[in-house]
Amino acid sequence: MAKQWGASHKHQLNRISRMEGQLRGIRNMIEDQRYCIEILQQIKAVRSALKSLELDVINEHMDNCLDEAVSNKDPVTTRRMIKEIKTVLEKIE
Repeated sequence: MAKQWGASHKHQLNRISRMEGQLRGIRNMIEDQRYCIEILQQIKAVRSALKSLELDVINEHMDNCLDEAVSNKDPVTTRRMIKEIKTVLEKIE
């Protein structure tokens, strides 16, 4: 469901830009043959940032898209969205 770009989307894009920078940093660390533990620490930081973004997107979806379907009393869309959320959550590590 396409929505208008809001502050949360801009914030999410900023977070992605930071992660891209972190990934480039990891690439440089590997090219420079840095100490493995330092590389692993940076990988962990990116994984944590990605997990945080994932949860933010899930919350955004529930607070906006799902809430809109419930408010509009659209049971078919509401059930479909709940099923989608469950499916995504089942696959999250």
